[in-house]
Amino acid sequence: MAWVRHDPTTWPRASAYAHYRHMAQPHMAVTVDVDVTAAVAACRAEGRSVFAGLMHGLVGAVQAVPALRQRIRFEGGEHVVEHDRVDPAFTVAVAGGRFGFATVPYVADPVAFSVAVREASEAQHGIAELQPFEGVRDDVVYMSCLPWLSFTSLTHPVHASREGFVDDVPRIAWGKLTERDGRQLMPVNLQVHHALVDGRHLGAFFEAVEAGWGAA
Repeated sequence: MAWVRHDPTTWPRASAYAHYRHMAQPHMAVTVDVDVTAAVAACRAEGRSVFAGLMHGLVGAVQAVPALRQRIRFEGGEHVVEHDRVDPAFTVAVAGGRFGFATVPYVADPVAFSVAVREASEAQHGIAELQPFEGVRDDVVYMSCLPWLSFTSLTHPVHASREGFVDDVPRIAWGKLTERDGRQLMPVNLQVHHALVDGRHLGAFFEAVEAGWGAA
């Protein structure tokens, strides 16, 4: 996938980047209840996986916000790259109460995406050990579903920064569907690195989520 390079000392948000870049805890997270009535109804009407359908809408919204596709790199000096596309790296339940990680390419077609998610998930069932993505790819967004909980906040673990590495991949988690006044609501949590992402970017993400699902 293609990407463009930004100089963090001269780009428009240089001062914000410098302010948050070396903080001991530079990550921030927000959880919002989102109306998924139309999205869930569309998945069920078309016989698609609700899990894959909801993930498709969330990762699709990531594509709409450039800041969520930016990552810090160090080859040839510290700089920021902006991927033209990021793919979901998601958790998959496997035997023994364990989980694995899978990834699929993001495509706009929800049917093709759902098929790819099913195949990638099934491939994890025979894998005995967890295979993390850290240090392998940064053109992803980490995604998890917690269908047992209607949570109001969530904090994700992150790797400690070290020479030549910053854990700046966004994390998205979504939870249990609940009904309120005839509508299906679901908590969606987004955690980001503040050197790259501000509050207005969080707002843009949730606007993109609601716009996409409202049209489902």
